[in-house]
Amino acid sequence: MEERQARGFTSINKSKAQGAGCKAQGSGHKVQGARRGEGDKIMDNSEVVARLAAKVEELEQKVQVLEDIEAIKKLQRAYGYYLDKMMWDELVDCFAEDGSLELAQRGVYIGKKNIRRLMDLMPDSQNGIQYGLLMNHMNLQGIVTIDPGGKTAKGRWRMFGQVGKWKEKAFWAEGTYENTYVKEEGIWKAKSMHVYTTFMTPFDKGWGKEYENFIPKPDPSCPPDLPPTEVFGDYPDVYIPPFHYVHPVTGKPVDTRIKEKTK
Repeated sequence: MEERQARGFTSINKSKAQGAGCKAQGSGHKVQGARRGEGDKIMDNSEVVARLAAKVEELEQKVQVLEDIEAIKKLQRAYGYYLDKMMWDELVDCFAEDGSLELAQRGVYIGKKNIRRLMDLMPDSQNGIQYGLLMNHMNLQGIVTIDPGGKTAKGRWRMFGQVGKWKEKAFWAEGTYENTYVKEEGIWKAKSMHVYTTFMTPFDKGWGKEYENFIPKPDPSCPPDLPPTEVFGDYPDVYIPPFHYVHPVTGKPVDTRIKEKTK
């Protein structure tokens, strides 16, 4: 008797469950083609698709910015390696046709041909490093900012150098790059490079005891296209090249002039 009642109770509950499922399915048919959004607002499929498309576009733009930053970092690092080994032709090819290079106080050299002439002014210069020469040129602490539109960008780098000639001389060198870049036919190139030298000091004495007044002036044998855009002194004088980017926390420009003190 109890067993028959239990079977009957189970059968009744199963019927109720099936009925509830049918109602749920019916309810589902009524809202088919809609989704719930913010505040339980019902959105139709076209609105859902539009939102998803906008999100995909936003993510694609972010990915593109990241890919552009990586491409510029690769360009700048390659430039440093070519300079290491005095590979002037490969170095010049890092620039746009109308690119420019400003090295300390030498002035501005515009165009790949003139940048190549500037390279010939480097100490012990030839196209390709030779036995006994050291020209390590490390590009560190890179900060790259892609401009709106994604076709131009800016970058700041610290240069740290080891320069030497076997049994003759050895120097430490340091400076800052503030550069601009341009994207041409999908390829990033250097539009302008501005090298602010900080110091050059003998390896055995160091910057605490002796420094080399390394800031070069315009060379009459290879005159620049334009005079220097900024005049500054090297170590122990202090000069902070302007930052192209705003403060990452405050979002405000940083005034470097208030920190300059020359004794």
